[in-house]
Amino acid sequence: RFGWHFSAQITPWAIGITGGVFFLLCLLKPYLGSFAHYVGLTPLMMIVIFGAFQNITSKVVKYSFFDSTKEMAYIPLDAESKVKGKAAIDMVGSRLGKSSSSWLQIGLIELVGTGSVISITPYLLPIVLGAALYWSYSVRYLNKELSVREETLLEEEEAKKRAGELQPEPEPAT
Repeated sequence: RFGWHFSAQITPWAIGITGGVFFLLCLLKPYLGSFAHYVGLTPLMMIVIFGAFQNITSKVVKYSFFDSTKEMAYIPLDAESKVKGKAAIDMVGSRLGKSSSSWLQIGLIELVGTGSVISITPYLLPIVLGAALYWSYSVRYLNKELSVREETLLEEEEAKKRAGELQPEPEPAT
């Protein structure tokens, strides 16, 4: 109903917003005391609960939207491009993404010099927000490319129908 572009944009926005709020809560922990006590929690418990919410949200949008829209992006491609594209994305892309994020965190921890993950929070916040914005831009660009490809395929199909090369699909029997 909303289309591929809308569905594909849900994942980067959900991860960017929840990740950004989580890191902001971590940075603002000293100032959360009165609000946290008002809702009956400690600041740390509030951050932990929101972190759990962020993890659950990211898994939900990954499995519900990201995986399906990723597969839909292969539909307008020819058979060879589908196989090569899926192999490149599923095998190389996912592993490269996971390992590079780990190396980024290790590098930041070494750069800051404290040996603590919490000490790199001020650096992770802009990285997460920047990655989400770039991801959203990439989805927009891919949507434009897919639209052009889809129009080309439809025009080719119409030309074949006019030339009599393609038989019309039979109507389903009711």
